[in-house]
Amino acid sequence: MALKVHRNFKFKGIRWISGHMYKFHYRGYGTDPEPIVILLYKFSGTHPTTGRQWRFIQCINIAYLPRHIRHNFVMNWKIEMERSGGNTYLTWERLKRQYPMVAREDVCRRYFYSPNYYIMDPVYIPPDQWEKTAMISWWKDYSKKLRQNLVRRQKATSKRKTDRGGVVSRILGSIFGRRK
Repeated sequence: MALKVHRNFKFKGIRWISGHMYKFHYRGYGTDPEPIVILLYKFSGTHPTTGRQWRFIQCINIAYLPRHIRHNFVMNWKIEMERSGGNTYLTWERLKRQYPMVAREDVCRRYFYSPNYYIMDPVYIPPDQWEKTAMISWWKDYSKKLRQNLVRRQKATSKRKTDRGGVVSRILGSIFGRRK
Protein backbone atom coordinates (compact mmCIF):
# COMPACT_ATOMS: atom_id res chain seq x y z
CA MET A 1 0.00 0.00 0.00
CA ALA A 2 1.37 3.43 -0.94
CA LEU A 3 1.73 6.23 1.55
CA LYS A 4 -1.56 8.08 2.14
CA VAL A 5 -2.25 11.39 3.85
CA HIS A 6 -5.68 11.69 5.51
CA ARG A 7 -7.07 15.03 6.65
CA ASN A 8 -10.44 13.66 7.69
CA PHE A 9 -10.82 10.21 9.27
CA LYS A 10 -12.62 8.29 12.00
CA PHE A 11 -10.59 6.80 14.86
CA LYS A 12 -11.63 5.50 18.29
CA GLY A 13 -15.24 6.53 17.74
CA ILE A 14 -14.68 10.20 16.92
CA ARG A 15 -14.20 12.11 13.70
CA TRP A 16 -10.68 13.60 13.39
CA ILE A 17 -10.46 16.65 11.12
CA SER A 18 -7.38 18.65 10.21
CA GLY A 19 -7.24 21.97 12.04
CA HIS A 20 -9.41 20.87 14.98
CA MET A 21 -8.31 20.43 18.58
CA TYR A 22 -8.17 17.12 20.45
CA LYS A 23 -7.03 15.80 23.80
CA PHE A 24 -6.01 12.21 24.58
CA HIS A 25 -3.86 9.99 26.78
CA TYR A 26 -0.72 8.85 24.99
CA ARG A 27 0.98 5.69 26.25
CA GLY A 28 4.18 6.16 24.23
CA TYR A 29 4.93 9.60 25.65
CA GLY A 30 8.39 11.00 26.17
CA THR A 31 7.43 14.22 27.97
CA ASP A 32 3.69 14.88 27.73
CA PRO A 33 1.35 11.99 28.70
CA GLU A 34 -1.84 13.99 27.97
CA PRO A 35 -1.23 16.13 24.89
CA ILE A 36 -3.64 18.81 23.74
CA VAL A 37 -3.13 19.00 20.00
CA ILE A 38 -4.32 20.62 16.80
CA LEU A 39 -4.36 17.95 14.11
CA LEU A 40 -2.46 18.41 10.85
CA TYR A 41 -2.96 14.99 9.23
CA LYS A 42 -2.72 11.22 9.53
CA PHE A 43 -0.15 9.18 7.62
CA SER A 44 -0.75 5.54 6.77
CA GLY A 45 0.86 3.02 4.46
CA THR A 46 4.35 2.10 3.33
CA HIS A 47 6.96 4.70 2.45
CA PRO A 48 7.91 4.20 -1.22
CA THR A 49 11.69 4.56 -0.85
CA THR A 50 12.39 3.12 2.59
CA GLY A 51 9.66 0.47 2.71
CA ARG A 52 8.83 1.36 6.33
CA GLN A 53 5.30 1.43 7.73
CA TRP A 54 4.00 4.89 8.60
CA ARG A 55 1.16 4.80 11.15
CA PHE A 56 1.02 8.12 12.96
CA ILE A 57 -0.85 11.38 13.23
CA GLN A 58 1.04 14.65 12.96
CA CYS A 59 -0.13 17.42 15.27
CA ILE A 60 0.81 20.69 16.88
CA ASN A 61 1.13 20.11 20.60
CA ILE A 62 0.20 23.45 22.14
CA ALA A 63 2.10 22.65 25.35
CA TYR A 64 5.33 22.94 23.32
CA LEU A 65 4.47 26.49 22.26
CA PRO A 66 5.88 29.26 24.47
CA ARG A 67 3.16 30.79 26.62
CA HIS A 68 3.30 34.20 24.95
CA ILE A 69 2.69 32.59 21.52
CA ARG A 70 0.23 29.88 22.61
CA HIS A 71 -2.78 32.07 23.36
CA ASN A 72 -2.32 34.24 20.26
CA PHE A 73 -1.99 31.24 17.95
CA VAL A 74 -5.04 29.46 19.37
CA MET A 75 -7.20 32.59 19.15
CA ASN A 76 -6.04 33.44 15.60
CA TRP A 77 -6.66 29.89 14.43
CA LYS A 78 -10.09 29.91 16.10
CA ILE A 79 -10.99 33.08 14.18
CA GLU A 80 -9.77 31.46 10.96
CA MET A 81 -11.90 28.37 11.64
CA GLU A 82 -15.01 30.44 12.41
CA ARG A 83 -14.52 32.48 9.25
CA SER A 84 -14.45 29.32 7.11
CA GLY A 85 -17.20 27.51 9.00
CA GLY A 86 -14.78 24.87 10.33
CA ASN A 87 -13.77 23.66 6.87
CA THR A 88 -10.16 24.88 6.82
CA TYR A 89 -7.39 22.29 6.67
CA LEU A 90 -4.17 23.04 8.47
CA THR A 91 -1.10 21.97 6.50
CA TRP A 92 2.61 22.30 7.16
CA GLU A 93 2.99 24.73 4.22
CA ARG A 94 0.18 26.92 5.53
CA LEU A 95 1.65 26.81 9.01
CA LYS A 96 5.06 27.97 7.75
CA ARG A 97 3.50 30.75 5.68
CA GLN A 98 0.84 32.04 8.06
CA TYR A 99 2.29 31.21 11.49
CA PRO A 100 6.11 31.10 11.23
CA MET A 101 6.49 31.34 15.01
CA VAL A 102 4.66 28.02 15.34
CA ALA A 103 6.23 26.21 12.38
CA ARG A 104 9.12 24.59 14.21
CA GLU A 105 9.92 20.91 14.18
CA ASP A 106 9.91 20.73 17.98
CA VAL A 107 6.29 21.94 18.24
CA CYS A 108 4.99 19.63 15.54
CA ARG A 109 4.76 16.12 17.03
CA ARG A 110 4.03 12.66 15.69
CA TYR A 111 1.84 10.26 17.66
CA PHE A 112 1.52 6.59 16.70
CA TYR A 113 -2.09 5.44 16.36
CA SER A 114 -1.17 1.80 15.82
CA PRO A 115 -1.03 -0.34 17.96
CA ASN A 116 -4.37 0.84 19.32
CA TYR A 117 -3.27 1.10 22.94
CA TYR A 118 -0.99 4.10 22.25
CA ILE A 119 -3.82 6.65 21.98
CA MET A 120 -6.43 6.23 24.70
CA ASP A 121 -9.62 8.18 25.46
CA PRO A 122 -9.50 10.81 22.69
CA VAL A 123 -11.78 13.81 23.19
CA TYR A 124 -12.80 16.36 20.57
CA ILE A 125 -12.60 19.93 21.89
CA PRO A 126 -15.13 22.27 20.23
CA PRO A 127 -13.82 25.68 19.05
CA ASP A 128 -15.76 27.59 21.70
CA GLN A 129 -13.65 25.84 24.38
CA TRP A 130 -10.24 26.32 22.71
CA GLU A 131 -9.28 29.42 24.69
CA LYS A 132 -10.28 27.81 27.98
CA THR A 133 -8.34 24.64 27.09
CA ALA A 134 -5.25 26.63 26.13
CA MET A 135 -5.42 28.44 29.48
CA ILE A 136 -5.94 25.19 31.41
CA SER A 137 -2.77 23.85 29.83
CA TRP A 138 -0.91 26.99 30.95
CA TRP A 139 0.96 25.07 33.66
CA LYS A 140 2.35 22.67 31.03
CA ASP A 141 5.15 24.55 29.29
CA TYR A 142 7.63 22.27 27.58
CA SER A 143 8.99 25.10 25.42
CA LYS A 144 11.66 25.90 28.05
CA LYS A 145 12.91 22.31 27.95
CA LEU A 146 13.05 22.48 24.15
CA ARG A 147 15.03 25.73 24.27
CA GLN A 148 17.49 24.18 26.71
CA ASN A 149 17.95 21.16 24.43
CA LEU A 150 18.48 23.44 21.44
CA VAL A 151 21.12 25.51 23.27
CA ARG A 152 22.85 22.31 24.41
CA ARG A 153 22.93 21.00 20.83
CA GLN A 154 24.27 24.31 19.48
CA LYS A 155 27.03 24.38 22.11
CA ALA A 156 28.02 20.80 21.32
CA THR A 157 28.11 21.56 17.59
CA SER A 158 30.19 24.71 18.03
CA LYS A 159 32.56 22.89 20.39
CA ARG A 160 33.09 20.13 17.82
CA LYS A 161 33.77 22.74 15.14
CA THR A 162 36.35 24.51 17.29
CA ASP A 163 37.97 21.21 18.26
CA ARG A 164 38.27 20.28 14.59
CA GLY A 165 39.63 23.73 13.76
CA GLY A 166 42.41 23.27 16.30
CA VAL A 167 43.34 19.87 14.90
CA VAL A 168 43.35 21.15 11.32
CA SER A 169 45.51 24.17 12.18
CA ARG A 170 47.97 21.95 14.06
CA ILE A 171 48.23 19.54 11.11
CA LEU A 172 48.60 22.34 8.56
CA GLY A 173 51.08 24.12 10.84
CA SER A 174 53.23 21.02 11.14
CA ILE A 175 53.18 20.50 7.36
CA PHE A 176 53.70 24.06 6.15
CA GLY A 177 55.39 25.55 9.18
CA ARG A 178 54.09 28.20 11.52
CA ARG A 179 53.61 31.78 10.37
CA LYS A 180 55.45 34.40 12.35
